[in-house]
Amino acid sequence: MRNFIIGLSIIFFALSGYITFKTLGISVKNNSNNNDSIFIESKDIPYNVKNISGKDSKDQASHRALIDELQATITKLENELSKINEHTQAKEKKDGKEIKHETMEQLSVTVKNGIESERDRVPEEKDKNIVILNKSIDTMVVNDQKASKRIYTIQTGSFINIERAQKQFDLIVKGLIEKELEYLRIEKIGEFYCVRLGKFISNAQAKIKLESVKSRMPGCTIVKTRYLEERIEKIYTPRKSSRGGQTQRAIA
Repeated sequence: MRNFIIGLSIIFFALSGYITFKTLGISVKNNSNNNDSIFIESKDIPYNVKNISGKDSKDQASHRALIDELQATITKLENELSKINEHTQAKEKKDGKEIKHETMEQLSVTVKNGIESERDRVPEEKDKNIVILNKSIDTMVVNDQKASKRIYTIQTGSFINIERAQKQFDLIVKGLIEKELEYLRIEKIGEFYCVRLGKFISNAQAKIKLESVKSRMPGCTIVKTRYLEERIEKIYTPRKSSRGGQTQRAIA
């Protein structure tokens, strides 16, 4: 598009130069015997002044109309190019924001009033008995309203896919003893999979639980949320009822 406009501009200036050259190239010479005749500088052909003056007027009007038309076309194309550039810049700016969010793979959640949480990166298993969570770096909103009643629980992480959540789930099973794994579960909340531990009726009970496990699971936090069994994807089953401590689906 830009090259096309540049080409039209070159044609416009070339045509203007040609018209100017043609105008200046006409020399009116007085003939000693006939003052009513003129000569074109490049040709020795006499023309009648009356006839050529009318022809020149028509040619100049035609050339001027063509120049005006070209100028209008160039202006229109320049305006369209400007709009395209503005649209492209706006799209690139928007895409940049979307890419930033898509690169976040895991969430470590801090909840305020039951709905706000924060993103984090994927945890690393530096020790088999420790679950590592990094500091949050982005903010998201969790749709946590479809539930029967509010409870307190310990949020260990939130993920964009269940495979990541299952990895976190398995790390916690390895890092905690049997009696500490009660209500360890994966909940599907909106588009995210949250790994949560425990189910408490008061904040004080949740704090006691958090104090007992936070040295092995740094980064966990207490969440006041709503509990709904329908959104539980997986829940830990004690070893005595499920060989090897394997998980089962939606067992409250």
